Amino acid sequence: MCYLGVRRLAKKLTEEELIAVGRKLVKRYMAEMGIYCVYPKPNLSKNGKEHKCFPYLLRNMSIFLPNQVWAMDITYIPMARGFIYLAAVLDWFTRRDLFDRPDALRLLPAQLDPEALCVLGEEFLRVYDKKLGTLRYAVETPARTLAAAVVGAGPARTLVIAGAREIRGAPFHRGEPERFRLTLAAPDEPESFLQDVHFGPHTFTTLAGTALRAFDAAGTQLWECTLPSRARAPLCACGNALAAFAASGGAIWIIDADTGRLSAQLSSETADKRVSAPPIPAGPGEALAIYGRELCLVDTTAAAVRWRRRLDDVAPAEARFFPDSPETLFVWGRTPAQGWRLEIIDRAHGGTRWHRDFPGDAPILDVVPSRDDAVVLCLSLIHISEPTRPH
Repeated sequence: MCYLGVRRLAKKLTEEELIAVGRKLVKRYMAEMGIYCVYPKPNLSKNGKEHKCFPYLLRNMSIFLPNQVWAMDITYIPMARGFIYLAAVLDWFTRRDLFDRPDALRLLPAQLDPEALCVLGEEFLRVYDKKLGTLRYAVETPARTLAAAVVGAGPARTLVIAGAREIRGAPFHRGEPERFRLTLAAPDEPESFLQDVHFGPHTFTTLAGTALRAFDAAGTQLWECTLPSRARAPLCACGNALAAFAASGGAIWIIDADTGRLSAQLSSETADKRVSAPPIPAGPGEALAIYGRELCLVDTTAAAVRWRRRLDDVAPAEARFFPDSPETLFVWGRTPAQGWRLEIIDRAHGGTRWHRDFPGDAPILDVVPSRDDAVVLCLSLIHISEPTRPH
C-alpha cells in the first residue's frame, strides 16, 4: 500500500478493514513507523551530488548501421492507483522500438512457399509446415541478422540470410549442405559492415561501406560498383535501376541493376545535404529522399530530379508510397506545436492535397491507405476521411 497517502489509507482502513481511525492518527502512526507514500517528487531531473557525469559517447560518431547504437530511456506514467514505469530501447539508425516484436521474431513473406511458414529469429531461421505445424528444419543465422529471402527458381532456390558481417546461403528444400558463405568484413571493420541487401527474383545486391555487389543464387559475384562516398540505406529499386542517396553531401547515384554501371550522378540541390530518413521507392522508376525539411523526388528513367518541396510547418520523419495509391505520397512528422502532422503529397507535382494534425506526443508509427481514405496508427487506430477541400 505504498501508493496510498494518509487520507486514502484512513479511508481504506475504515471502509474495507472496518477499523475506525482518523486521518491524524494514521499520519502519526506512519511517522512513527517510517512509512511514507511513494510518488514522483519535485526536482526529479536534477543530478545527484555524488552522481558521475559521463561524456556523450555519440559525439562526432558516424551511425550507419542497424543495431550499431541503441538508446534507452525510462519514465513513469501516473495511474488511477499509483504509477507504472515505461522503458523503451530504440535503434538509433532505424528509430524503431526493439520491443515492438516479441522475442525478435519476424515472419518471412508467405509467397516464398505456400505450404511453409518461415520464422526468422535471433539465432535460427525455422521453417514449419503450415498444415501440420511441424518443424521441417532450422538454419543457424549469422550474427546481427538483417534480412532473409529466397533467391532463384526450381532446384536452385536458395535461402539467403544476410548478417552484418556475413551472408549465408542454404537450399530452401533441405537435403544438401550449405551452399555458400560470403564474408563481408572483419569484426574490427565496422565501416565495411552490411548496411542493406536488396533481393531480386534470381539475384541479390548488397551495400557495405561504399561497395555495391550483386550475387546470384549460388553466391557467385556478378558485378561490383564502388560509390564515391557512403550511401544512406536502404537502396531503392526502381525497375532496372538502383537509386542510392549519399548520406551527406547531396549526391544521388543511379546504378544499372544488370551490369552495376554507374549510369548517372545527380545533386539534390537542397539546403540540407544530409539524408535524414530512409529513402523509399516512390512509384515506377522513382525514389524519394528526405533532406531535413525538404523532399526530393528522383526520376531514375530520365536521370533527373523531378521536384523538390520544402515543408515549413512539419519536420518530416518518414514517408510511404503504396502501389494501391499511385498518385499520392504519405509523409508525416513533428510540428512546431509539439504535435504530429500527416501530409498527403501529390506525387506528380509535390503539392499538398490535404493534411491532418494530431496534438500531443503520441507519434504516428505507420500509415495504411484504402481506396479513398487512410488509417494512421498512433497509440490507437484513427480513421481519417479525405476532406472535400484541402486545408
